[in-house]
Amino acid sequence: MLYSIQNLKRSHGQTTILDIDSLEIQAGKVYALIGPNGAGKTTLLNILAFLDLPSSGELSFQGEAVQYHPRVLQRLRQKVVQLDQYPILFSGSVRKNVEYGLKVRKVERKKRQLMVEKVLALVGMSRFINADARTLSGGETKRVALARALAVEPDVLLCDEPTANVDAENQQIILDILKDCNSEKKVSLLFATHSLSDAARLADHTIVLQNGRLAQARKTNVFTIEHQEYRGSGSIWRIGGSLEYSQEVVDPGVPYASHVHLDPEKITCFPIDELPNVDVPFWQGTIRKIERHGKGIRLSVDCGVALQIMMSLEDYTSTNLHVEQQVGVSFRLTPDMFFNV
Repeated sequence: MLYSIQNLKRSHGQTTILDIDSLEIQAGKVYALIGPNGAGKTTLLNILAFLDLPSSGELSFQGEAVQYHPRVLQRLRQKVVQLDQYPILFSGSVRKNVEYGLKVRKVERKKRQLMVEKVLALVGMSRFINADARTLSGGETKRVALARALAVEPDVLLCDEPTANVDAENQQIILDILKDCNSEKKVSLLFATHSLSDAARLADHTIVLQNGRLAQARKTNVFTIEHQEYRGSGSIWRIGGSLEYSQEVVDPGVPYASHVHLDPEKITCFPIDELPNVDVPFWQGTIRKIERHGKGIRLSVDCGVALQIMMSLEDYTSTNLHVEQQVGVSFRLTPDMFFNV
């Protein structure tokens, strides 16, 4: 286990900023951290980066309880790097910025030069190696800051709104870099975001914070409810602007501006010619990808929006599903599917 949190609180005076009963974060995975402003996202990132101390509770990292002593924290901070929402570059060249962490770690000069060139190529900023860092655009600044973080080869990368306040081209570049860092370099990644599409595209798991408390900690499939309409005792939910689902109202008090979380482990997937035995609507889609995920199987199904579905190995084997197969997917609405961001 990468991180384990038990009864962790962070307070300022009489105000509790963060209050998490229990949370586990696995190594090698991508986690999206979402929630409204003031929910405690940045505070949690700072604690996980060992830059802030909890007021109470327990935090373990890589199986060991964190001891808040300067020497211990210095060692831990060499394994975890945080990329701020508004990164600050030092005066001087891009090269000097990127090699800063390597110099602090006393990496010899020739190796520093190779690493700087490598990570700048990774983020597509090689031609800026000798440029004045103060002349860069917002998107270029974030990419150089990301290169600076990756240069020290961290075990964990924590990002606060990595695609905020940059143009669409740089957003896509940054997301691709983060995805490659996880899949190719096996860097564990946790990023705070207001973008549900970024969370759905990149994350294995989604953590939702509300008022400093954990609202959800589940796998992907977070969509905006763009419209809801009640018809008698039933309702029509249009999810992500594409999928329409009819169901009895579970909670008439659910606000219009909500988001819905579809738990991948509670979605049923079946060949389209084998109608489910349960009396619920279903969507039609196409399987785009099948992969092992832990002890089970994860299916990526295109239903107009991309759905992630988790199945046990036994269930998958019995269905004989395959890529590009037409399938139906169904689920039942539950109150814990809805939350505000």
